[in-house]
Amino acid sequence: MAAYKSARVSSVRRLPRALGNPSYGGARQRPLALNWGRCWMDRPGSWTQAALRGAPGRSGLTVLKRSELQELHYITPIENLGSILRYGILSYRRAKGVQHASIAMDEIQERRGRVVVPGGRRLHEYACLYICGRNVMLYKRKEEHAEICVVRVSPAVLDLPNVVVTNANASSEYVRFAAAPAGLKIVDRDLTFAEYWTDPDPVEYYRKKSAKCAEVLVPDRVEPRFLVGTCVSCEQAGEVVRAIDEGLEIRIDGHLFFR
Repeated sequence: MAAYKSARVSSVRRLPRALGNPSYGGARQRPLALNWGRCWMDRPGSWTQAALRGAPGRSGLTVLKRSELQELHYITPIENLGSILRYGILSYRRAKGVQHASIAMDEIQERRGRVVVPGGRRLHEYACLYICGRNVMLYKRKEEHAEICVVRVSPAVLDLPNVVVTNANASSEYVRFAAAPAGLKIVDRDLTFAEYWTDPDPVEYYRKKSAKCAEVLVPDRVEPRFLVGTCVSCEQAGEVVRAIDEGLEIRIDGHLFFR
């Protein structure tokens, strides 16, 4: 986690080889400023106190424990499953080189394309997994449930080098980033796994909605060896998945898909 140990709230002067510092033999990349927008980063073993002052939602945090995390989720059209089983889950940037279907919203991807992970790389250079797939994105696509699956990913990816945890949607205004696996301490378990995110208070609504989309960011791709199965909304979708790979573990879970 060298990138996070060397980071500061204001700037990063050097990047390790894994993040593309030309002086370390990697691809040329401009040093990354950390003071963009209103995001902040936590280093392993300490809180970034200056950034935490005034941070929303700090009181009453129910920390997500590693032992409570059974799997991570990746939402995708079922037709992409064959490619995913072969190549893994790719970052947005790498996926451009592979034919695939997308359910992403253009305006959301445009915003995410401007995000740089503090001490790391651009957000589009990470394979992005949800801590809880029953979230805003899946709700927006609930009418397409028969064509969508949720790929189940082993939480062992948290132990890979340079993996990052967020406490909310990675492009949210007040998102926090922390190095995995210890970074799970910034995730509010109750908000992330809440049944719904509605609230009469607009500020609380935004906070809850964003927390439902807490993420785990894996550089470049999630290898196929970390894929443990898939969830679908109905038997019809399950049959389509079986036709792609009859050996893949399938879980039919209508509740996950808001059915």
